Amino acid sequence: MKQKRMYSYKERKNAVELYIKFDKSASAVVRELGYPDVKMLKVCYREYLESGALHKKNRFGYTSEQRATAV
Repeated sequence: MKQKRMYSYKERKNAVELYIKFDKSASAVVRELGYPDVKMLKVCYREYLESGALHKKNRFGYTSEQRATAV
């Protein structure tokens, strides 16, 4: 089973900014950055539109820095 990658706040923010810059071309962003997949990018963009920002914590309630320290 393939494990899903957790993207940091900085990675998600960068991807959303490029998505907007590239006139909402998800495939262009994925080609440029090599991440995330198209579906994840659209989820992040939708979150950005709805709240005006991206959440800083992952779905487990820990920042990427907290997870790295724990591992």
